[in-house]
Amino acid sequence: MCDVGMEEENDSWQLLNRLPLLSGCGKAVLPTLPPLGTLSTLSPTTSLSLLKTQFSSSLPTLPRHSLSHCSVSVLYQLTALLMDDHSLTGHYGNCLSYLDLTLSSLQCLPRGSLYLCVEFLSKARDSLKHRKRNINNRLLDTEELMRLNFLNRMEQLDQAMVVLREVLLVSIVRQHTIVTREQLDSGNRPPGLVLDSSTSSCDQDSPVMTRRVLLNNNTLTQGDNMKTPDRKVKEEGLLGSSEADVTAGSSLPAATSVEMTDQG
Repeated sequence: MCDVGMEEENDSWQLLNRLPLLSGCGKAVLPTLPPLGTLSTLSPTTSLSLLKTQFSSSLPTLPRHSLSHCSVSVLYQLTALLMDDHSLTGHYGNCLSYLDLTLSSLQCLPRGSLYLCVEFLSKARDSLKHRKRNINNRLLDTEELMRLNFLNRMEQLDQAMVVLREVLLVSIVRQHTIVTREQLDSGNRPPGLVLDSSTSSCDQDSPVMTRRVLLNNNTLTQGDNMKTPDRKVKEEGLLGSSEADVTAGSSLPAATSVEMTDQG
């Protein structure tokens, strides 16, 4: 029993050492966050309760789907999960892993390391899944409600991390697009986008345009030469048929006159 008590005290001491980092992450994302004073003089449960209240009251003042709102939402759900984890197990030993990974992810935001933030966020989600598999199944009926609350809070934290990850990916793509546009506007084009505008293909004196004109003229000349015999043949055929029609038409009255002569 003495060893168990020492382990619980050691876990509480380790959590107290991480609480200033948890408050610092909130302060970095939200500069207007009021200070909590010396957290080391308070108990872990009291400090977590104060942090949870601050994060919860700050969420309505932030625009939704913004980076600051998503970050504070993760901090709020994380603080609530730490309290539910302690209520379920009676110590903070099982929560240090996902707490450290989440803090490492959020500490990358002030430095602008969005890629590292996404990477640590994925590791924190994996740590949450590992913690979910390690829940004690041999719980009393009176502890079943706390277990359900813990699982619901874990799901809410995972969803908050997913939303933060999507916002980070959008920010990364937008930042890359802005940098590429600035490079194009300043003339520092990437190697694949270097354009030679010294000779335009639309210029009449350009080699490309001259070659097109020559090819078009040759095509038209050859077409006229090839189509001239055909036209002559067609015209001769049309003239021949016309002459035959005229000849046949002139011979009909002569035959009629012969027949009338014989009858007479």
